[in-house]
Amino acid sequence: MHKGQKRAYTPRTMADFEEDFSGNDKHYKMLRKALQGKDIGLWNEFAASMGPRFRADLRGMDLRNQDLTGIRLCGAKLEKACLDGANLTGADLTGASLVGATLRDAVLSGTKLKVEVKVSVRKPPVPDMAELDPEARRRRKLDSQRDQALAFLEDSKKKKQALEEQKARVRAKNNPSPFTNDSK
Repeated sequence: MHKGQKRAYTPRTMADFEEDFSGNDKHYKMLRKALQGKDIGLWNEFAASMGPRFRADLRGMDLRNQDLTGIRLCGAKLEKACLDGANLTGADLTGASLVGATLRDAVLSGTKLKVEVKVSVRKPPVPDMAELDPEARRRRKLDSQRDQALAFLEDSKKKKQALEEQKARVRAKNNPSPFTNDSK
């Protein structure tokens, strides 16, 4: 470099600051801006403005403990993203690629998660029934039967409600005049 010559400024990308991030810098910046302003609507507006084919590329992004309530990430590339402890209540992750992503302690209430890959949820191991004492086995069996009965009753209630709604639709279709008597 010659005396008086200025050093060329090379802008650093967001990927330089976040070691595992390998996605699109523009997407990263927009999401970080929305998170800093606590306004996920800003991200959703950006995504909508990009058109219906927009697929965010946020591979490897650290979104740990972030409030992502209502975020739209349809078809997003979230491979190896860290979503541990994130609040994804009401989020739309339909078709998102989550291969290698972590979701430990994430809140997924109302989240749309229609993905093509198999998702496995780990449950605590069930103790071997032979190891339990007779009273514990009896309680476990009763609890299981109670849960099955409650599920059956709930299912029956839903079926009965659906049948009543169907009957009402048929009556309305067969008797379209508002001036006729419906008390048959």
